[in-house]
Amino acid sequence: MKLSRMKRTTTLVVLLMTLYLYIFVIIDTYAKDTEDGHRTDQRGIEEAVNTNDVDALLRRVKRHLSSAKLEKKAGRIDRAVDSIEEAKYLLDKWSESLKRGTNDRTRSHPDADETTKKARVSTETFRFERTFIPERCVRLAEENGDYVKIQYVGWILPEKKMFASSFHTGSLPKKIVLGSSDLVAGVDIGKGLRGACRKERRNIYIPAEMAFGARGHKEMNVPGNADLKFSVEVTEVGRDRTYSRKDGDL
Repeated sequence: MKLSRMKRTTTLVVLLMTLYLYIFVIIDTYAKDTEDGHRTDQRGIEEAVNTNDVDALLRRVKRHLSSAKLEKKAGRIDRAVDSIEEAKYLLDKWSESLKRGTNDRTRSHPDADETTKKARVSTETFRFERTFIPERCVRLAEENGDYVKIQYVGWILPEKKMFASSFHTGSLPKKIVLGSSDLVAGVDIGKGLRGACRKERRNIYIPAEMAFGARGHKEMNVPGNADLKFSVEVTEVGRDRTYSRKDGDL
């Protein structure tokens, strides 16, 4: 009797071990098949990306993102991440295609930037216009050594693109001493401030040759041969006590 029980127990153990191995093999095979299937799908995505048909590409991206949203809602985070990665892959391919197109055009026209520089022609002459004159001007900045404090905005002409400003950056008014070498955003506009009084506003036009010339100013995004306009508001007028003739009296 005891021997019979032992045989049944041994047989049961063998069966359980066989079942465990069978389940393990099935799980392992399924995992490999899933991974291979994902790689196959990914290769299919890579091969099927047509960056020339932008509408179709964006529809595919939208489908992947919608799928990611549903997977996340269902708690299948891994699948949601996979869908997002597939959408990202499509967008990356589109980005690469656009960059290749830009590089190809640049190689085809290597002198494009130089042509643009040559095409811009300075048309301005130095001048200023008074856009606001207060009713009372107690003191004018007329002589060398007089100073004005101004808030300003610098514009590139003719496109009227802003390149410098004290208003938008919250800077303190800029002090300019007439007859000195004081600059505003790298440009001498002192000549356009003579005769100004407190609270007056002016537009000062600077031709390219009196600004940054043919080279422009890369850091401020001013192209070569660009004329400039400064819109200024005078906040203070006075006499600079430290001014002397050696500063550049006219």
